[in-house]
Amino acid sequence: MFELGGVVPPGRHATSKFKTKANLPAGNLVGSCNGLLCLSEMGCKRSFFLCNPMTGERMKSPVGAARKWGRKDGCLVDTVSGFGFSAETNRYMVILITKRVDFHPRRRVNSKAEIYFFGSDRWKSIGDVPFPAHRQFFAVSLNGGLHWIVDMDDFEDAGLIFAFDIEKERVRSIKPPRGFTMDTSEMSLGVLWDRLFICDSLTSYNLEIWVMRQYGVRASWTKEIVIAKDSFPRALINCFVRPIMVSKEGEILLLGEHNGLVLYDPNTRCFKEVPICRVGSEFEAFCHVARFDSLLDIMAPMTCPVNSTYISCSNIIY
Repeated sequence: MFELGGVVPPGRHATSKFKTKANLPAGNLVGSCNGLLCLSEMGCKRSFFLCNPMTGERMKSPVGAARKWGRKDGCLVDTVSGFGFSAETNRYMVILITKRVDFHPRRRVNSKAEIYFFGSDRWKSIGDVPFPAHRQFFAVSLNGGLHWIVDMDDFEDAGLIFAFDIEKERVRSIKPPRGFTMDTSEMSLGVLWDRLFICDSLTSYNLEIWVMRQYGVRASWTKEIVIAKDSFPRALINCFVRPIMVSKEGEILLLGEHNGLVLYDPNTRCFKEVPICRVGSEFEAFCHVARFDSLLDIMAPMTCPVNSTYISCSNIIY
């Protein structure tokens, strides 16, 4: 858990220490990139923190313009957020997508997004984008872009996989493997072997992991892993399964919908359950590699206008 404290001078984004505890964070985890975490402030889905949990530093975004979730004015409003990084300019950013569903006089759906680069002083609207099919960790950061599986119920024309180019600030569709199912209920997107993958666990007999060997080339999609469902251990039976990462030994870490973590060895086709201690009955898993640089040093390569908000040494608490 992290505790937020300290006074931030007007017009400045401060970095300060947060205290880690044994239980889950008080904020909601948005994602992980290059050893940094992005969290949304507890009770507010429109304000975010960039944190280095190893140094205890953080910086905060302004509040986004998106409305909170709920029924308002005869409509339903929902928001999701994702965390990304561009190696080209060393910028970390968060995207906030808001979907509005109007019910009168007929059902109408629109979805808009805004982005924020940590170290800047304002959010920027990027217009219409399709809403994701899944809320938790929906955005996959790779090759300077954010990627997600589209909610095909409301945005069928957008295509199954969507990408946002962080530097060009443009969105585009990425075509899935040919003949791939469009039922997104048990589909996940992620990164394995430093490549984009899509996993379908909806099929009756197998869990299939497709990897895009050459980024952006549809013909390069390759079915890398096929796991027979009748070989699943108890932790993965009858549930949505999501690949998390590949170990140095080549084992794939799988997360079951009912909070079971399992290692799968593609060579021996054997499973090994991973015991989780001192964790509640509900948890999420993601790949995170720690780094020990100061947040100030990490953000230093960025160049900001004089009137732009930035982090300052005087605001870091060690």
